[in-house]
Amino acid sequence: GKIWPVLEQAILKHGADEDVMEEVMRTSKNAMQAMGLAFRDFLAPFATACVNTFMQHPMSCVLYAVTTLVSVFGKEAQYVQALCDMCGALGNKTFEILSQANAFTHRPDIVTEFFELIGRGVRRFPRAILSSSFSDTAFQCACASMYTDLAHRESLHSLLTYFDNIASADANE
Repeated sequence: GKIWPVLEQAILKHGADEDVMEEVMRTSKNAMQAMGLAFRDFLAPFATACVNTFMQHPMSCVLYAVTTLVSVFGKEAQYVQALCDMCGALGNKTFEILSQANAFTHRPDIVTEFFELIGRGVRRFPRAILSSSFSDTAFQCACASMYTDLAHRESLHSLLTYFDNIASADANE
């Protein structure tokens, strides 16, 4: 439990610094991957810190790290609702960002990481995420991207993968 206080302080003190946050989120992602389900003691505070930081300073690196949470914990029934709620909170801020003029072309990093996150949720817990309150808005947002000048390869791949995940989803899971 010695690493979480360091990461938490870095997030709290440097949440607006994209370079620092990139490193903190990369370190967090590596810790989650190395620890697997043992990261559960840090799950709630890390998720809360990510949501709070993203609300104030929306950076794609936060979405990237949270996608790893969904990967690690998404098949564990006891965590699904909390993960879904976290995705919804991040989604609401993302929809606010992407509703601005030219947002898809000015923030392709957010497009890429958000739809990777939601797509991962569709793969891990389809019933919960597809029946969530933000699911329709996420789908409409993805559809809206088709009417933009988005030409960012990774963003387009993330969007197509999201649509593929929905088409392939087994909502009985």
